[in-house]
Amino acid sequence: MNNGNCDFSPMKQMLKEDLRQVISALQDNLEAMGDENYCLLGNFEKIKDKFIYIDMKAATF
Repeated sequence: MNNGNCDFSPMKQMLKEDLRQVISALQDNLEAMGDENYCLLGNFEKIKDKFIYIDMKAATF
């Protein structure tokens, strides 16, 4: 059974970079949680949107 190559290099590299950006944003939010004057709700929304974008991009191949 041939599944094809769904992990071809250019797309895989783009997805890896997108995931690195999400991880970085999550780490920044984790550090900012100690600051009571910093609202994270908008950041969480942006991260959620980035996950949706990554999911849609991954679904195209």
